[in-house]
Amino acid sequence: MSSSRGRKRDRRRPAGLEPGADQSSPARGTKQKTARRAIWAAGLFLVGLTVLAYAPAIHNGYIWDDDYYVTENQTLRSFQGLGRIWCELGAVPQYYPLVHTSYWLEYRLWGLNPVGYHVVNILLHAVCALLAWRVLVLLEVPGAWVAAAVFALHPINVESAAWITERKNVLSGVFYMAAALAYLRYALVPGPAADRRARVRWYVAALAFFIFALFGKTVTGSLPAAILLVLWWKAGRVRPRDVWPLAPFFVAALAMGSLTAWMERQHVGAIGHEWDFSWLDRCLIAGRSLWFYVGKLVWPVDLTFIYPRWRIDASVWWQYLYPAAALAVIVGL
Repeated sequence: MSSSRGRKRDRRRPAGLEPGADQSSPARGTKQKTARRAIWAAGLFLVGLTVLAYAPAIHNGYIWDDDYYVTENQTLRSFQGLGRIWCELGAVPQYYPLVHTSYWLEYRLWGLNPVGYHVVNILLHAVCALLAWRVLVLLEVPGAWVAAAVFALHPINVESAAWITERKNVLSGVFYMAAALAYLRYALVPGPAADRRARVRWYVAALAFFIFALFGKTVTGSLPAAILLVLWWKAGRVRPRDVWPLAPFFVAALAMGSLTAWMERQHVGAIGHEWDFSWLDRCLIAGRSLWFYVGKLVWPVDLTFIYPRWRIDASVWWQYLYPAAALAVIVGL
């Protein structure tokens, strides 16, 4: 029986390997090195393309509300200001402490010279594109590098990368993609029981990155819902064991989202008749926004900071087509 088991083990070995032989051949090692070099080359090329495309923004100055965030932001001037950024609601326009901490650090390095702030924004956008590429590779999406390059160079992202105040977009985007990559490695990459500690580390890293993303901009609270959609796509269903690990993510997103909404009303001034929408109105706005930006992705013309306001009317039947079509697409996919 022992010889029979030995023959079975031999049949499972790759062709040409004798019992006890080293399975790492020079040819295999060379292929791995070549693959790693190709990945590094593709990554550096993606970063280079992004930096080259956005290089003109380095010569930009300050615009619009850059004064609130940088030039007139008194919390950047002292060590006490750093504490206020994290601990005092209203010390800065919005409670995005990671964003203002990055400004605080940069103020120590180059003061109010806008060049440094623009360079950091561009590099963060490049890193975000790089991480997006690796997420798509992990998900085995065809043309992952091309998709990441389109994301990096698409005109709709110029506002985020070239405007200093929009540091919140590129900084939170980096941590959003890092959290997605870490969580998907935890959830999708199989491994033996011995790798349980590694999976726990990926999970902890994902949660930490997600919290950093929320401290950059709370719109990143969409991540756990997006992950559930990805798991549904990959497995064809969502199981309880897929949902429970995401519970802390949903709690953190709800807490930070509620804080941001409160800050918007109490400190930013998002109150009054212009903000008085019913729940149904907000659903109509959400559905229309989705298709509006899909249109801008496909045909990026007439891009601007603030678009003309829509007339939202719950009594007009065709306005319901926007959210209905969005739900239909999700279910269909």
